[in-house]
Amino acid sequence: MYTDSCYATIYLTPVAIDFLIVFTTWSTQYINEYAARNWRSFAGQQYFDSQGLFISIIFSAPALINCLVIVCVWLYTSGSLLIHVKRAELRQSIKDSKKAKVE
Repeated sequence: MYTDSCYATIYLTPVAIDFLIVFTTWSTQYINEYAARNWRSFAGQQYFDSQGLFISIIFSAPALINCLVIVCVWLYTSGSLLIHVKRAELRQSIKDSKKAKVE
């Protein structure tokens, strides 16, 4: 049903994107610390507090929502594929049982 390149495109690309988003979300603490030290070079106001509230709201929350969406789509795709495979197995077992009855 799926070729190897199709498998990589459908399944591995979202997984790689998901890991990239999780890694960048994990590293926001370091980004926040760097931005708090150097905010004058790229901003007019100090947005980066010690708790990281600004970067959490602006970056981390949407990124984690994207991860959740990717996981939900992956689960839906996996479930659909499982249903497709099980239906094919049932069709094959029905054909085998009919063939056995005829013989």
